[in-house]
Amino acid sequence: MAILKPRTKIITFRVAEEEFEQLKNLSAAGGARSLSDYARAAVCNAAPSRPGGRDVELDARVRKLDGKVEELDRAIKELTQMIGYQSRRADA
Repeated sequence: MAILKPRTKIITFRVAEEEFEQLKNLSAAGGARSLSDYARAAVCNAAPSRPGGRDVELDARVRKLDGKVEELDRAIKELTQMIGYQSRRADA
């Protein structure tokens, strides 16, 4: 079993009855140990990693995807040139 950091700070917020039931159901469906664990994970995972900034992990994923798109673009250009070359040879 993992050793958990002691949690000594409390954050309180109010929810409507319907919101409470929804959170309770989501917590159970998600396999959280408690509603507090579920709420903590939801809030911490939704918060930006740096105030006023974008998520560092998201930025890295976008850069990686951008690189993949550039690779695809180069490959398409190469294929287009090869097809054009082949069709010119066939016409000759």
